[in-house]
Amino acid sequence: MADLARRLENTRITAFGPDLGVANTEYVRLKSGKRGRQTQVWAHLPDGWRVVSAHVSLLD
Repeated sequence: MADLARRLENTRITAFGPDLGVANTEYVRLKSGKRGRQTQVWAHLPDGWRVVSAHVSLLD
């Protein structure tokens, strides 16, 4: 069974003007307790808000 369910912690959103933002969060996988971090860069494009860059990594 996959260990994908997680709890988010210490989420921070930083806006760089009205059309660009960065979301950073830490997470804990509920089954294993493994910790990680995730970053997403969001841009407001003509067709709506889109993730234009993302990174996920485990810390353990």
